[in-house]
Amino acid sequence: MHGSARCAVCQWRKADECPADCHFRPHFPAGSQAFEKIKRVYGGNFVEITYGALPFPEQQARLAFRALEFEADARIENPVMGSLGTVTVLQEQVRRLQEQLASVEQKLALFQQRLHPNNNH
Repeated sequence: MHGSARCAVCQWRKADECPADCHFRPHFPAGSQAFEKIKRVYGGNFVEITYGALPFPEQQARLAFRALEFEADARIENPVMGSLGTVTVLQEQVRRLQEQLASVEQKLALFQQRLHPNNNH
């Protein structure tokens, strides 16, 4: 397997070949944008270090690499806060929606009370 058949990690390593048992090939094929984003934010070695730190690498690698890609995207979008910034924005949206829902429920209760004044809803 030479040239473009090497996975993105093996290309970054400048390896002559991508070994048949390469752990990174399923996750970062040649030209992988995910690897490019992770490399840009954390450096290429971080992928290898992360894989080496997984207690069950084969089973957890897909999830770990997807999480790294998500965090890299968040860091590119918001270099200071990263995914915490995304979570903060979403929490604020949930809070506002909960307030809106409470207001609508209050108005509905008042409407029902006016519609059926003898019933206690």
